[in-house]
Amino acid sequence: MLLDRDLLERRSSFTSDGIEERAFHFHVDSDECFGLLYRPSEPSSLGFVVCHSYSLEFLTLRRLERAIARALASLGHPVLAFHSRGYGDSTGLLADATLDRHRADVAAAVARLKAETGISEIGLVGARFGSLMAGTVARDGDIARLVLVSPEFSGARYFRRLIRSKHMVDLAGADGGHRRSLEDLVDVLHEGGTLDLLGYALHGHLYNSMAEVDLSADIGSFAGEALVIEVSKRAVVSKAAQSFANLTEANGGKARLESLKEPPGVSIGGPAFVSTSDPNVREDLQEPVVDQITTLVEEWMTD
Repeated sequence: MLLDRDLLERRSSFTSDGIEERAFHFHVDSDECFGLLYRPSEPSSLGFVVCHSYSLEFLTLRRLERAIARALASLGHPVLAFHSRGYGDSTGLLADATLDRHRADVAAAVARLKAETGISEIGLVGARFGSLMAGTVARDGDIARLVLVSPEFSGARYFRRLIRSKHMVDLAGADGGHRRSLEDLVDVLHEGGTLDLLGYALHGHLYNSMAEVDLSADIGSFAGEALVIEVSKRAVVSKAAQSFANLTEANGGKARLESLKEPPGVSIGGPAFVSTSDPNVREDLQEPVVDQITTLVEEWMTD
């Protein structure tokens, strides 16, 4: 069946509340990355690229990322959310993903946003694994603003959290997960192997390329403005976030730290719709904290 590309092009965008949303693909080497551009009617000179997360969080954080993108666009800032190669609606293989390839994809998204809108300054947005990617790119010193939500500062700790979840599921299985320890699973990655993280493959070369990333110890040349919003059951600022802020300010930048209480029964990065009193009805328990996050972003941008 032949695709009617002209028809798809005409149906690829819509405008709501003065913000045009347009979907397209852009080339990165021999592959194509999917992009969704949020373009305000009168764009400012500062635009943002959204760096997505990994594994199941690639899906579960989309609503949060969209809310932040629309909040920024409503203030006049163009935003490009995109899928790296091997993810979602982009081409390429996840098996080929490394830190360097992720960085190259972010750079390509930045270049496309500049070409589409003529912006001169770039900000990055990321949640969970996306915050790791945003912070890693910002270390080069060319990023004016960072928005990090429920951030991960260490690549090793992030992937260990995912592996720990897999480990608990394995232990609950009939075979006891073949009684492999958490360290046994990590060793598989160190040796270049692959783990199935609840349906999502984690390849050793991605783990090994990300394991040394620690934004609480090295923020490179980043000297812009950062908003860090941590969401947890205790609503406290972590030591890692404080270290990140100290490094940013030591470079001459600014960092604002915020903490929010996670809604009971859910976690940021997990499913938003949860059954409470009625097993046949699912409620969106994340909506209140998503609203709080977007409000903090708007306030920070207009201070």
